[in-house]
Amino acid sequence: MPDLKTEPVPSQISKLVTGTALTSPTITALRPETIQNLVAVERESLVTVDGKIGVFTPIIHAPGTAPDPKSDGNISAVITSLRKEIEGLQTEKQGLQSQLSALLAKPTTPEDFATALQHSLDKLQTQLSAMTNPVSNFAVKEFRLETNVQVTVTPLGTVEYRFISWDEKADPVTLSRLTLLLVPVPKQDVGNTFTADFQPQTSIAEIEGITTEQQALLHRSGIDTVGDFLAVGTRARSNIELTALLQTDRVKLAGFLASAQILTLKGIDGPRAAVLVAAGIDSLQKIAVLTPDILIKRFNEQRTKMQRNDANLLDLAEAERWIGGAKLFTGSKST
Repeated sequence: MPDLKTEPVPSQISKLVTGTALTSPTITALRPETIQNLVAVERESLVTVDGKIGVFTPIIHAPGTAPDPKSDGNISAVITSLRKEIEGLQTEKQGLQSQLSALLAKPTTPEDFATALQHSLDKLQTQLSAMTNPVSNFAVKEFRLETNVQVTVTPLGTVEYRFISWDEKADPVTLSRLTLLLVPVPKQDVGNTFTADFQPQTSIAEIEGITTEQQALLHRSGIDTVGDFLAVGTRARSNIELTALLQTDRVKLAGFLASAQILTLKGIDGPRAAVLVAAGIDSLQKIAVLTPDILIKRFNEQRTKMQRNDANLLDLAEAERWIGGAKLFTGSKST
C-alpha cells in the first residue's frame, strides 16, 4: 500500500483507526476537541474501508514495532472522548424518557378533558365554517360523545376520570359510561373570536425561530396552525408540557406564542411578525391601543433598522384593518 509523501497533519484527522490491523479496522468518530489532542505516530497511507478509499492516520503503533510515548497519550484521549460521549448519550436518554413519559401521560382531570374538548370543537368548527365549495358552509349543531372512561375517587373526594387506550387492559369494576350532549349557544360578543379579519389557519412554519424538528413534533401532536398553537400554548397546564415537547425555555416559547398571535391577523406573515415583535408590538392588545399613524411609523422604522426587505411596508389601509381586528378580538375601546 503506498505511503503518502506529505507529513501527517493532526488537525485534519476526522476518522481514526483505533485497531492495530489494517485488514479489520475499527473506525470511531471522535469529538473535534479530542482530534486536536491526537498526533500521528507514523506516516499516513491510503486504505479501503467498506469499499471507500480514505486516508489512514496511525495513532498507535502496530504490534512488534517500537513503543512510542505518543501512543499512550492518544489512547488516553480516545478513552476520555468515549467516556464523554457515553455521558452525553445517557443525559440525552434521560431527557427523551422524560419527554416520552409526558407525552404518554393520560388526562386525569375534568380540566384536561374540558380543554381538549374545547380545542377539538374549535378546530372542527373553524374548518367547517371555511368550506371552499360555492354553495354553503356548515356548523356544529349538536355534538354527542359516548365512551367508556375509568373512574376513580381520590382521598379528598375528587372524582377523576380518563379515557382508556385501545390496547389497555382496565379493571371492568372501575369503568363507567360517559355521555355528553353539547348544543351551540349564540355568542353575546366577538371578543376572543377570530373574525373575518383573521387567519388562524396560518402554518406554524411562519413563526420565525421554530425549527423543522420542532414543527415535526408539533405536527405529531396535531398542531399545524398558529390557531392550534395558541389554543395549546396559552393554557398554563399545557404550556409547561409544550415547553418540554419543544425542548426550549419559557422565554423562547413566549416569543413563539407572541409571533403566533400576531400572525393570526390577515396580511401578517413571518417577516412582518418578526418586525412587529422587534418593535415591541408583540400582542393583539398592543396593536389595539395604537393609532394607525403610530403603528405605521414604528413598523416601517423597525423594518428599515432590521433591513428586512422581505417584509412588505405597512400602509394606512392595512394598519386600520389590523387595529380594527385587534380591537374586536380584545374588546378594546382605546383609540
